[in-house]
Amino acid sequence: LKKDFWPFLAKQASQLLGKIRKFRENVVFSKVDKIGINRFGIKFQIQ
Repeated sequence: LKKDFWPFLAKQASQLLGKIRKFRENVVFSKVDKIGINRFGIKFQIQ
């Protein structure tokens, strides 16, 4: 049971970590995009 269980657990854990990492990257990128859009909007308004 343990021999079969550990690889399964490791696979599940790595998939979960991958999802969390991807989610965090998406959140960071969306924040950066919003800041970039805001700066571009301000520059556009000033010009």
